[in-house]
Amino acid sequence: MWFGTPDGLCRYDGSVLITYRYEPALPDAPVNNFVRGKLLEDKSGNIWYTNETGIFKWSVLSQKIEIVYPFRRKDFGNTQFAGITLDKQNNLWMLSLPGGLASYNIITKQLKFLSLPVPVGSRTILYSYSTVDLEGNIWMRVVTANEPFLKLNTSTGKFSKEFIENPPHAVIFDIDKMVLTYDDKLVVRYNTPSPDVVITKQINNKKIPFFSLSGLADSHDRFWFTALGKGLMSYNEADGKFYEYHHENSKLKSLAFDLTTCLYIDRSDNLWIGIDGGGVAKIDLKQPRFYVFPQSEGDYPVLKDYFTKCFYEDDKRRIWFGSHNNGFSIYDPATTLLINYKNNPLQPGSLPGNSVQGFYRDSRQNMWLMTSGGLCLFNEGKETFKVIAVNNLPAQYQSKNLSAYKFTELKNGDFMMVTLIGLVYITRLATGRFMANYVGNNNFLSSTSTDIVEMDDKTFFIANPGIGLLHFKKADDSFKLIKMFFNDVDLRSIRIDEQHDNILWIASAKGLIRFNTSDEKYEIWNSKNGLANSYVYGSLEDEKHNLWISTNGGLSYLDRNNNQIDNYSYQDGLQSNEFNTQAFYKSATNTFYFGGIKGFNWFKSKPFSANSQKPQVAITEVDIDDKIYLDSTLILHKNLFLPYYKNDLHFKFASLDHTRPQANRITYKLDGWDNKWITTYLHSARYANLTPGKYTLRVKASNAAGVWSDEEQINLRIFKPLWNEYWFYFLMGLIFIMLVVLITYAIVKQRVKQRLQKLEKQAAINVERNRISKDMHDEIGNGLTHIALLSELIQQHQPGLSIQKDITSISTSARQLVQSMSEIIWSMSPQNDTLENLLAYIREQTHQYFEGMHLNLVIDFPEVPASITLTNEERRNIFLVTKEAMANAMKHAHATTISLSLEILDGYYCFNVTDNGVGLSINKTRVSSNGVKNMKKRMQDINGTIKWISQPKGTRVEYCLPL
Repeated sequence: MWFGTPDGLCRYDGSVLITYRYEPALPDAPVNNFVRGKLLEDKSGNIWYTNETGIFKWSVLSQKIEIVYPFRRKDFGNTQFAGITLDKQNNLWMLSLPGGLASYNIITKQLKFLSLPVPVGSRTILYSYSTVDLEGNIWMRVVTANEPFLKLNTSTGKFSKEFIENPPHAVIFDIDKMVLTYDDKLVVRYNTPSPDVVITKQINNKKIPFFSLSGLADSHDRFWFTALGKGLMSYNEADGKFYEYHHENSKLKSLAFDLTTCLYIDRSDNLWIGIDGGGVAKIDLKQPRFYVFPQSEGDYPVLKDYFTKCFYEDDKRRIWFGSHNNGFSIYDPATTLLINYKNNPLQPGSLPGNSVQGFYRDSRQNMWLMTSGGLCLFNEGKETFKVIAVNNLPAQYQSKNLSAYKFTELKNGDFMMVTLIGLVYITRLATGRFMANYVGNNNFLSSTSTDIVEMDDKTFFIANPGIGLLHFKKADDSFKLIKMFFNDVDLRSIRIDEQHDNILWIASAKGLIRFNTSDEKYEIWNSKNGLANSYVYGSLEDEKHNLWISTNGGLSYLDRNNNQIDNYSYQDGLQSNEFNTQAFYKSATNTFYFGGIKGFNWFKSKPFSANSQKPQVAITEVDIDDKIYLDSTLILHKNLFLPYYKNDLHFKFASLDHTRPQANRITYKLDGWDNKWITTYLHSARYANLTPGKYTLRVKASNAAGVWSDEEQINLRIFKPLWNEYWFYFLMGLIFIMLVVLITYAIVKQRVKQRLQKLEKQAAINVERNRISKDMHDEIGNGLTHIALLSELIQQHQPGLSIQKDITSISTSARQLVQSMSEIIWSMSPQNDTLENLLAYIREQTHQYFEGMHLNLVIDFPEVPASITLTNEERRNIFLVTKEAMANAMKHAHATTISLSLEILDGYYCFNVTDNGVGLSINKTRVSSNGVKNMKKRMQDINGTIKWISQPKGTRVEYCLPL
């Protein structure tokens, strides 16, 4: 429900009232939150209204009020536009005096102004009125000089004049008629060609002129009118009567003030009345399920409380009810008037006691009252009470309260009464008088009894809460016990079944007992079977022989055909959940009465009225981590998508039936989380730490009549964190596989590399072995062979050979062999693997080689880093190439000067052997000799280069190796 007030826009969902106010962007800007005219709702659920400052919209997406079109004073002056209607073309129509009629299209945002075809002057205006008919036409009246009604066709934009001769104050449109209101009458004009029906406004034969500008028709053939200072009026077509409603100081549930201004009927058939300065009032237009007395506790100050003990309905449909300490009252539901009778010690013949426990109208129309002051007869016409004295009371009971529970007329015309102190028998005397005697000749009958019934065989069943169910028969002037049942069970009442006179329905503290007197078998219904409570006070039987049962937990309805039980509580309109012993009654008009501690209820058993209109349910708010969540996807499409860490959700609900909001129930279930529906009177549900996944929140609501709404749903999805998504698993699995492949590949590659290195090392070892074998074979083997041959020649002493010469050759070969072995051993030693060691060895061996020769030897080696290492092959080949180059310079070039140098540049180190010999031009075959070929081969084997460079004097041999 939405309400426009001078202080903003209010929303009421049955439990919470929220006020929305427009907050301007500039803090110093003037603010006007007065809502003028009608509240209008567009197709998206936005609420529109106007005032003198502009056109406003409450946005369903932002949950805030926005100013859509600010009015400028120079355009319209200081005028108040009041909203009238929002038509099918999305035009918002507004009326202002003296501004006129305007329309604003909420889609195109275009404002248009229409001048009224009547003279308008601010000084002559009395009032303005506007309404909309069933076809969407706007009807309005501007009272200046008895002007007629104006009718605007919103489709064509054209005006026409209506009721030119005798314009009414207001027009109420119904499906088949319209109602015109005047000062002293109503005129009903039907759509069919029928004469107008003129209805004079009168209540209790008095004319009641009133001035009404607001009215409407309900679905029960009634018309309702505001009365401008005179309260609320209604006219009922069914009985042709007017009814009025006013503020009454003595009643809490009356109008707050008589300044009624506007009316509205909601979808649950409740009439809402706007009151100037008094808020809103509400009337339930439906026939109630349970009528209740009182409507509010302060309605009847003459009654101190409403503890009800007994009932009687007279032929005027008035309700007689006895109270615990307020005497008894006669209440007229038609007029709400109440007459109360109490004990007055100063007035003879007044009610003997203020506690009234029972009424009984006998076959001769005598009205019997059971009171705390004794048994009496009541003469309503004379308003007198005649006390019937009880004889034979023992001395200890003379001053005690009889506290009667039940009075009944026997088949022989006498009466019996059960009381707090036992049984009383009343005899009708021939003189028309009555004689009451206390029955005390039996211990069972001289104790507390709560009920008595007479069977067809003239025996009696008496409920004794301290003893059990007693079966008696009367023999002359005494009573004899036949049998006792249900020992020590607290029994409250007994009733004979309306179909089977051998069946007793016994109310007890253990439930409702169905007792078959023929076979003495019984059944019990209690809370375990579904009753509202196991403590039962009484039961009544309807036309279908189903039972209404009063308990200490409300009323229960037992359908005996299917054994189905429905329970009702104070939230369904009962006076309270607690009822009283013997405070139940079925009248001749088939009306049921049940009394309790806060008043009583009455209702017709057939038909049993119920509100069959389905309520609506709304999810009014979603809080995430205790903060309101607003999102267009949620509001428009009911979809909610959240990350995994936003999983603390609080949903708020509303059952949109305002008949009795406190009786509305909510049932909800989160599919994917809850195993069953959860039903509650609360209006919220919280879910904390929801795990990622898909959920559907399903919500239904019931109204006070137990009618359930359709479901409202929200689709909820909480996304998993990245590391829990399937695609993330796939990606991580793929990455893992790739890593495994890469690692495996790297390991395999490393192993292959190590294997290759091992193979290469093995190959290098083999090469080195082959080289050593070759060197050993070439140099040592040849030298040893040479020595062996020379030795054999010496042994043979062959002529022609000089032994001295052979011995010299052996000596030379041995020295060469030793030198070769020394070179091989030096090249194989790991201690000689640096360039620095190589240069030292070359210097040493060169000096030894050229020692004693007439030769100028120049060696120029620079300082070299100790970190430059060489392989065995590199050291040996460089040494041998150097040795060969210097030997060639001495032997073949006939040089007198030989220089050996080393240069390190551009990533290479280069040796240079330079001589001053005959040069290459003299010895053309030098570069193609075997020695030169061996030198080339040795440098190629170690990835080096060698070249011979001719110079003006001599030759330079340059051989290089990369660092």
